[in-house]
Amino acid sequence: MIDLNNPQGTTPALLEFDPAHYLNFGYTMSFGNCSESSNLAMRKAPRLGKEPSDLFLTKESIWEIAINAGYTPYLIDAQHNAKGHNFYTDEELKAVNVIPGSHLQSDGDIVPVIEEILQKEAGNKTFIYVSTKGSHFPFQNYGFEEHFTPAMKNTNFKSAEPIEVMNSYKNLIRANTNEFFNNIRPLLENRPNIAMIYTSDHGQELKDPKGKKTHCDLRDTTLEEGTVPFLIFGDESILTAPLVEKTHRNSGIQTQMMVPSIIMNLMGYRDASIERYTEYSQLLNQESAVGFVYKSPVPQFRNDVERYPITREELEYFKTHGKSFERERASEYED
Repeated sequence: MIDLNNPQGTTPALLEFDPAHYLNFGYTMSFGNCSESSNLAMRKAPRLGKEPSDLFLTKESIWEIAINAGYTPYLIDAQHNAKGHNFYTDEELKAVNVIPGSHLQSDGDIVPVIEEILQKEAGNKTFIYVSTKGSHFPFQNYGFEEHFTPAMKNTNFKSAEPIEVMNSYKNLIRANTNEFFNNIRPLLENRPNIAMIYTSDHGQELKDPKGKKTHCDLRDTTLEEGTVPFLIFGDESILTAPLVEKTHRNSGIQTQMMVPSIIMNLMGYRDASIERYTEYSQLLNQESAVGFVYKSPVPQFRNDVERYPITREELEYFKTHGKSFERERASEYED
C-alpha cells in the first residue's frame, strides 16, 4: 500500500522526498504474518532455521547491539507503550528509554516526540525504535477525509463488500501513514546524518474479509499476509553503506530479516561480526528458501518453524495482478 508514484494513492507525501535520499527495496517478505513474531524478530535478529532458540532462549537483542556500538536506545511504542504485546519483557527493557506513545492520536504525532529525543541527545549517537499506530482492524474512520470510496459504513466486515473493506483500509493509511511521512520529511532534510528504515510487521489479505482472517491465518495463508514495504532514507553515505547496497542488489526475494544486519552495518560493526551474529548471507539471492513464518515460533508450542514458501513466479504474478495465486485451501482438520 506504500505508493511512491501516485499523487492520488495512499502515501502522496512520499512524492515530496528527494529520490536521491531513499532506496525502495520493493516487495519484501516480513518475518511472519503476525505482529508479535515479526516485531520480536526485528529486535532479536533470529538466524534462518534457528528462530525458536534465537527468539526466546538467547539474551542478545537489538538494544545490546546499539549500546555496544555507543548508541543510546529509545523505544516509542504508539500502540501499547511496550506492555502486553509483541513479547516485550521488563528484563528486555531495563536498559531502554521507553517513551509512552499510546496516547498519540496519529502516526504524525510521533514525529515531535522523535525531535524531542534528538534535541535531548544532541551530539550523542541515538537509536530510536518506533512502533507506529499503523492501520489496524477495525479500520475505523475517526474523523478524517475519505479519499477512497465506497468505504465501509461501519466496522463490521460481515456487512461490507471486499471493495469497501479495502477502501476503508486505504483511507486509514492515507490519514495515518501519509501524515507520518509528511511530518518526518522536514526532520530528515534538516538532519542528513539520520538513517531511517521503514517497514511493516505483516501485510493484509482483504480479497475475502468475510471468509478468512486478514492476517495471522494458520490454515489458508496467502502471500498478501507476508508482503510488506521496505525503504531506507538517508544521505549518500547511508545509502551506499556496504550491506545496504548488497541488500539492494539482492537477486533473490527480499526479506526484512536483513534489517538487523543493515542496522549493525550502519552502526559501524565489522562485516565479519555481522555475518557471525546474523548469518545474513543465507538470506541473499534466495528464490524461495526464506518466505515468511505463518505458525508460532514459540518453542514451547512448536519444535519447527513453518514457513510459507514464496517462488519468484508467484511474486511476479502478485506484482502484475495485485493478488497471489489461488493455492489449495488447507484441510479443515489439518494441524
